Amino acid sequence: MNRKNLTRNFYQDEFTCKCGCGLNNISIELVEELQKVREDYGCPMTVTSGVRCPIWNKACGGSANSSHLIGLAVDISIDDAVLRHRFIRTVLELGWQRIGLAKSFIHLDIDLNKTNPVIWTY
Repeated sequence: MNRKNLTRNFYQDEFTCKCGCGLNNISIELVEELQKVREDYGCPMTVTSGVRCPIWNKACGGSANSSHLIGLAVDISIDDAVLRHRFIRTVLELGWQRIGLAKSFIHLDIDLNKTNPVIWTY
């Protein structure tokens, strides 16, 4: 399979809508900022949700105005407490302003049309 690199550690297909529709309008700015996180964090990161079409967003319980719909959000799988702490410390040090915390993932987005700075839980 020939995968397209967006950055050193992230491929375009990692951000494609999971429903199979092929939508992938991921912001390159988001991916470049995520690459900085990857470099400072020092561990591989698994994208569980990137771009979502409206149908998939509704199916997975996303908000009607989810930043995933416009390619400005990503969820990263993290279920280890020590790694979660390191990840959160890293994103805060790098200046991320919108962070959502769930038991098994961390949401990051760069949507400037929403409240900044903010950290919420699911």
